[in-house]
Amino acid sequence: MTPEEAIQVADEVLLAHAGNPLTDIQRMILRESLVGKGYERMEGYAPQHIKNEGKKLWDLLSEALGEKVSKTSFEGALEKRWKLGRLIPTPPTLSIYNPQTWVGRKTIIDKCLPKLQGQARILWITGISGIGKTALGECFASQAWESNPTFQWLYLEILEGQSPEFISVAADLLAKLGDVDLDPQERNDPKRLMERLLRKLKGSCYWLQVDSLERLLSSEQPTETEFADRHWVTFLQRCLTEPSFASRLVLTAQALPSSLAELEERYPNCWQAITLQGLLAHQSDDQQSNEHLELFAKNGLSVDDNSGNYLRRIGQIYEGHPLVLQVIAKEILAAPFDGNVGMYWERYGNEFEQVARELQAERVSPELYNQALQKRVRRQVDLSLKQLPTDALELLCRSSVYRRPVPETFWLSMLEEQTSQQRQQAYQILNERAFVEREGIRQNQFLIRQHNLVRAVAYDLLKADTHIWHQSERQAAHLWLTAYVLPDSPPALETVHSYLEALHHYCEIRDWKAAEKLLFPKPLEVQPCLPEGICQTATFRIAPEYIRIYQTTGISYLGHAYCRLGQYKQAIDYHQQHLTMVRALGYRRGEGIALVNMGANQLKLKQYPESLTNTQTALEIFQEIGFRSGEVEALKQLAELYQALGKVEMAQQYCQQALELATELGIPLAEECGKLKAELEEREASERK
Repeated sequence: MTPEEAIQVADEVLLAHAGNPLTDIQRMILRESLVGKGYERMEGYAPQHIKNEGKKLWDLLSEALGEKVSKTSFEGALEKRWKLGRLIPTPPTLSIYNPQTWVGRKTIIDKCLPKLQGQARILWITGISGIGKTALGECFASQAWESNPTFQWLYLEILEGQSPEFISVAADLLAKLGDVDLDPQERNDPKRLMERLLRKLKGSCYWLQVDSLERLLSSEQPTETEFADRHWVTFLQRCLTEPSFASRLVLTAQALPSSLAELEERYPNCWQAITLQGLLAHQSDDQQSNEHLELFAKNGLSVDDNSGNYLRRIGQIYEGHPLVLQVIAKEILAAPFDGNVGMYWERYGNEFEQVARELQAERVSPELYNQALQKRVRRQVDLSLKQLPTDALELLCRSSVYRRPVPETFWLSMLEEQTSQQRQQAYQILNERAFVEREGIRQNQFLIRQHNLVRAVAYDLLKADTHIWHQSERQAAHLWLTAYVLPDSPPALETVHSYLEALHHYCEIRDWKAAEKLLFPKPLEVQPCLPEGICQTATFRIAPEYIRIYQTTGISYLGHAYCRLGQYKQAIDYHQQHLTMVRALGYRRGEGIALVNMGANQLKLKQYPESLTNTQTALEIFQEIGFRSGEVEALKQLAELYQALGKVEMAQQYCQQALELATELGIPLAEECGKLKAELEEREASERK
C-alpha cells in the first residue's frame, strides 16, 4: 500500500462513516506521519494545533475503522482495510424498483424515509408475499442515495432452506462487509460474531437490506411467530441501544416476531415497523388518483372509461396486490386478448367475482382475511402460469429449481430437447410477461431469478411430474458443477457456491448417493470434493446450512470437521444428528457410517464401552448390506479400540481381518492397516520381553 493509497482509504472510510472527507490538515498529518515525522517536524500550522488535530484524526479513524488506532498504528489498520477492499460509497443495485414504473406508497415514503435519514436505525417491513416489500426497501435506499450518496449499499436474501441460526447469517453479513476469513472458534461463537458485526455497523455507514426474514422464524403458537434463534432479538436490541450507530437496516418479512412488537414503544426514535398493504384505490373517477389504474397503465394497458371499470374491479378484488395486478396486466397484453380488457373480463369476469365472494366471507377476521387473500393471490398466479405457452411454462417451472440468481444460459439449458430458437422464444415470453427478474450482470450475462411467490407456484407445478422434477434438479446440479463461472478474485466462500448449490439440488430429490459422491469421492473419506485449499473456510462458513440443507452427508462432514479440530464432543453431536436423520430415511449405509464415526470420536474421549457398541453395530450393518470398504473401516477401528484397552490379541485379530479385506479391495486403508499391524506386533514383542 502506497502513501497515497493509505490516504485514499482514510478519506473513503471517513466519508462513509461521518459524511465528511479528510481536511487539508488531516491529509498533511497522514502524509507526514507515513514518512515517520513527529508533530514537531510538521510544517504549515502551529505545532499545538497540529497535535490537537492529530488526536482528533486518530479518534475519528478509530471510530470509522471499528478499532483503536494511534499515530503509530494507523498505517496497519488502513492497510488491513485496504486489503479487505476499500469502503467506497456504493449506490443501491436495484433488481425490482424502477423509478419510471413505480406506483404509489407516497404516504409511507414520506413518513419513513425522513426517519431513516435521521435517527431511525431499523425499519421492519411486514406483508404478504408479492405485496412489494423488497421493491419498497430498494425505493427507500434509492431515494436516500439521491439526497446523500455517502453510504455503502448491501443486500442479502435469506435463502430457502438456510439455517435460522444467528451464526449462519451473521457470517454471510460479515463476508459482505469484508470479513471473509473468520477464525474457526469465532465462526461458531454467536457472541463474538455479534460483537464483530456490531463494530462494523457502528463504525461505518452501511445501508443494509435483508429480505425474507420469515425464513428465520418459527411458529411457537398458532397465532405467534418468533425467531428460531434468540440471538437475533439480542442483536437487534443492541443495534437500537448502542450509543452511536452509523448504519441503517431495512428488514423484510411476512410476519413480525412477537418479541419485537414492543420495540416501537421502547425505542420510538430508532425503530420503525410497518405493515404493507396493497396499492390504494381512491374513491374517485380521476384516473390519476387510482393507483391500481396507474399500475395497469404503466404495464402497457390502455385505460379508458370502459376498460377502467373492469380494471378497477380487478384491482378492488385483489386489494391492489401489485404482483397479481402486474401478472394480470401482462396476461391481458398477450394473445389471444392482445390488450382487449373487455374480452379478458368476458372470459374471466365470473371467476373474479367468485374470488370476491370468497374473500368477503373472511372479512370477519383480519387474520383470516389476510390468509384468504394470500391463498387467492397464489391461485391467481397459478392460473396465469397455466395460460403460458407450453415451452414458456416448461422453462419457468424447470428453472424454479434455482434458489439463487443464475446466468440466463442456466435457464435456457433447462430445455435441452428444444431448439435454440424455441428456447429463446420461450424466454422472451417470460421476459415480456414479467416473470423474469434481473439482478446484476456477470460475464456479460444478466443474472436472473423468479419472484419468490412465482417460484413457489412454479415449483409446485414442476413437482407434479416427478420424472421432469428430478431431471431438472440433476440438470441444475450439473450446470453448477460444470458451467458456473466465478467472478474475478472471488472470496473463498464464493468458490464453493457451485458445490453447495449442486448438493442442494441432489438433496431436494433425496439423491443421497449423488450428494455423497460429491462430498466423499471415496468411501468414508472425510475430505469433500471441494477445490483445494478452501475446505477449512467452507467448513466454518457453511456449517449451519449443512445441518438443514444437506441433511445426511453434510452433517457427517461437520462431524469430521470438528474431529479434525479436536472438538470430539461436538463431533459426536453432529454424528448423532446424522444417525437420527439416516435412520428416519431408512438409509442403512448412512446409518453404519454415522455409527462408526461416533465410535471413532468416543474412542478419542476414551469412552470405550460406547465406542465398542457403535463400532460393532456399524460392522454388522456393513456386512449385511455388502459395503465392504466400510467393513474395513469398522474392523480397523475395533483393532484400535482393543489396542487402547490393552487387549493386543483381539486387536491383532481384527487388524488382520481388516488388512486382508483392504488388500483384496485394493483401497488405501490397506496401508494404514499394515502400519497398525506392525505397531501391534512391536507391542506384543515388547510385552514378551
